[in-house]
Amino acid sequence: MIPHAESVRGGYALVNGVLAVLAVAALVCYVVQANALAAHAWEMRDAQAQLAEARDVRTTLVAEQSSFDNRQHLTDLAAQLGMVPAGDVVYLTPERPVAAR
Repeated sequence: MIPHAESVRGGYALVNGVLAVLAVAALVCYVVQANALAAHAWEMRDAQAQLAEARDVRTTLVAEQSSFDNRQHLTDLAAQLGMVPAGDVVYLTPERPVAAR
């Protein structure tokens, strides 16, 4: 065998080793990036679920608020709670403004 052929084989082995290390590093980077992307997707899904739930609660609260804007509804609710209307309501107002004292 030619001595030069031995060094060429050693060079090929070195190049193959470097390529193998690069391939493994690329695979590790791919797995890490895919994992990060999947984790981010799960976080986004959870955030969207929370947003949908908050929107449902808001819709319910807006509907409830609009029912309290109805005077007849409030009168009926007060009657259900056993409240009675006030008789003669007398409002006390000062004869002169309080700030002028």
